[in-house]
Amino acid sequence: MKAIILAAFVVSAAVAVARSSENLEVGSLASGSSSPNVASKGAYAGSVVEIEIEDESLKDLGKFKYWGKVLDEVESGKAKAVILRINAAEGYLEETERLMERLLRLKVPSYALIEKQALGEGALLALAATSIFMTPESIIGGAGLFSSEEEGGTGDLAQHHSRLLATIRRVVTRQGHSQELIQALFKPGDRERRFGEVLVPAGTVLTLTAQEAASQVDGEPLLATAVVGTPGDLLSAVGLSGAELVRAQAAARP
Repeated sequence: MKAIILAAFVVSAAVAVARSSENLEVGSLASGSSSPNVASKGAYAGSVVEIEIEDESLKDLGKFKYWGKVLDEVESGKAKAVILRINAAEGYLEETERLMERLLRLKVPSYALIEKQALGEGALLALAATSIFMTPESIIGGAGLFSSEEEGGTGDLAQHHSRLLATIRRVVTRQGHSQELIQALFKPGDRERRFGEVLVPAGTVLTLTAQEAASQVDGEPLLATAVVGTPGDLLSAVGLSGAELVRAQAAARP
């Protein structure tokens, strides 16, 4: 009798384990079908890593530390490239500048994918990427970057603006953007400016739609390499269509 009861218990346990494994497998498949894989430390080899920069994240100091760790792991893990999925506006300027410097030192290509908007510090960060791509309804511009209220007198503010413009010039030269165009994105001019079919009235800053940013001027895109619908489309455009796309997950999250 005891043997029969024991056998029944073993069979019941085996069925339960099988059902649990089946449920886990189904859940895993469902998750993978709707979003990219989430990488653990050391799992970036040969992949393209997505970093999401959205909403108010540029106002979160912890995020900057986290992004820096991710970029370190992208290099040490031998990833093929990184995609910055940007939908952000104003944020902490000094931290944004430091993150830009880290991108410029990155040993793998970085691609900014503008989703909805990149304004102010969000646009500034995008300029440090190897190339900029935009989704169809997105916009990019530097409105507000030079109009924030800061402590200090007029001289201090002018000195700060001069230093920031020098940083912008250095970054855009490194990445091959037009100096005049980028200055129009961030600082109002005292005269009307034109870039291809795009007109910037005097006293205003330039904000570009995706189509304007990708328009051709003298055989070159004005700012964005192309308009794409998804990160997968971006990978195809840069010759990485076979690469695995994984979501960033630094060893220590903020």
